[in-house]
Amino acid sequence: MNEVEGPKFNFSSTECTCNDLAKQKDLLIRELYRIGCESIQAASDVKSAEAALSLQIRNSGVKVTEGYVSSAIDADTDIVALRLKADKKALELSCVRNDLTGIHDDYRMFNAWMESQNAAGIRG
Repeated sequence: MNEVEGPKFNFSSTECTCNDLAKQKDLLIRELYRIGCESIQAASDVKSAEAALSLQIRNSGVKVTEGYVSSAIDADTDIVALRLKADKKALELSCVRNDLTGIHDDYRMFNAWMESQNAAGIRG
C-alpha cells in the first residue's frame, strides 16, 4: 500500500492548505478505488476456488458429507493463501477509509481554526 503523507498545514496560506488537503483526498480516493477493486477480485478468487474444489470433490463419484467437503476446502493450501490475500486487501481498504476520514477531520479542524481567526478579527 502506498503511504500517503498527512497534510502539513500552511497557516500563512489558507489556499495552499486547502489545496494540499484536496490533493491528499484525491490521492486517497484513487487509492480507495484501486484497492477496492483488488479486494473485490481477491474475494471473488476465493469463492471461485472454493466452488471449483467443492464441485471437484462432489463430482468424484464418491459420496461425501458436507463436513468432508468443508474440511477439504479449509485444508486446501491454495485456498488458504487466497483467503490471506483477500484478508490483506480488506485490511488495506479499511486503512484507506480511515485515512479518508482523517483528511475529512483535518479539513474540519482547519476550517474551525479559520472561523475562530475570523471571529477574533485576526484574519479578514
